[in-house]
Amino acid sequence: MSLDLFEETDNVLANLRPVAEPEPGVWDNFTAGAGKVAMQTFAKAGRAASMAAAPLAMALEKAPGSTEVQDKFFKAHDDIFGRAVDYWTPKPGEVGEAGMVVGSLLGTLPLVFASPAAAVASTQLSAGEDLVRKGVDAGTAQAVGASQAVGLGLGIWVPILGKTLAQRVLVGGAGFNVVQGGATRAISAQLAEGTAAEGDFKTFDPTALTLDVLLGAAFGGIAHINPRMRAEGEAWQKRLTEWGAKLKPSEVDALATLRQAQHLNADSMPGKPVDVADTNAHVDRMRQAIDDLANDRPVNVEDMPAPRFESDAARAAEAEMAVKAMQDEAKAEGMVLEENVLPKVSPQETAARAKAAPEAGKPATEAAEPVDPVTTAAARFAAENPDMSMFVGKNADGSDITTTPRQWLEDADAAMRQANDDVKLFEIAAGCLLGGGR
Repeated sequence: MSLDLFEETDNVLANLRPVAEPEPGVWDNFTAGAGKVAMQTFAKAGRAASMAAAPLAMALEKAPGSTEVQDKFFKAHDDIFGRAVDYWTPKPGEVGEAGMVVGSLLGTLPLVFASPAAAVASTQLSAGEDLVRKGVDAGTAQAVGASQAVGLGLGIWVPILGKTLAQRVLVGGAGFNVVQGGATRAISAQLAEGTAAEGDFKTFDPTALTLDVLLGAAFGGIAHINPRMRAEGEAWQKRLTEWGAKLKPSEVDALATLRQAQHLNADSMPGKPVDVADTNAHVDRMRQAIDDLANDRPVNVEDMPAPRFESDAARAAEAEMAVKAMQDEAKAEGMVLEENVLPKVSPQETAARAKAAPEAGKPATEAAEPVDPVTTAAARFAAENPDMSMFVGKNADGSDITTTPRQWLEDADAAMRQANDDVKLFEIAAGCLLGGGR
């Protein structure tokens, strides 16, 4: 047989594109995967406890400069605990997101319940060792591990400040843990930039955010049922109450002023001001906008000097997410935010046009443009039957709610004008937030 066939086959195989691993489904391998992830967490806790004994091994060296004892220690550490972690670590694509989340909960919560301090220490040592094994330098690895440990520690501790189960679970637990989780991942990503771990920490990773919510709620539940944590929370509440009671009215005003200054000079800025004049311009515009809102006036800052800002990618991304969330919420409530979408002609004006159109010799539909035919027909009906009783709903006592076509149009006109005002206000507020508004 000719060898050309084998050569041709080799060439075909060499030129084949690599097959990408398919992404697992959310519930893929849920039961076994959750168990494996939980066991991986326990194995990492054991590895961290072993690593904590490393200084003792170094202290037992028989001769100055010798590494015999510590070499044996680290070999045993790797053979026992390193292999255990490797054994229980799921392969890429092996476990779906649900299994990863539940497994992490099953592995983390028993450690937190047994000893929060041990759980925090385990997180720092484990995260640091994982990164070192990946090729990250020891200093960076320990810095990332420390940030992860601080985040977990705050997530465990903050719920104790609540006074009720809801406050501990929802506010101090789930709510705060989402914030600290995103912040911790953002800090870790910044520290890992340019290393072998770059890209491992994503601030808004959906799986991580889900885990943040569930872990936070669980932390709140533990804080509520754990007698020691409840006692610590009550002690802190007592201290805060005593501290607040000793504040003079002038000190309360000073704290409020400081918080307002922080909002005006830092929180509300979309970037870094170029100089002091730009900071002052931004503060002036914010104060004017707040004053307009407080006095029920349309916000108008377009005649005031506009501040200049240098690019701040993190702040811009945060602002865009905030605006997007506001837009989604408004759209969910039925508001149309796109410019020039809401009709510019009110129902009352349409009714007047519909009534006047025959007298001017024009069709009502032409006179009522650009309003749609349904609105035109409704306006014509209201003009012809202004005082007819209309059923529009039920009162709390079961009685009928009625109105007239004329009143209905007046209410619709007021609602439409308010919607237009809300759209303009939203656009201006969003523009101020992003630094390019009127």
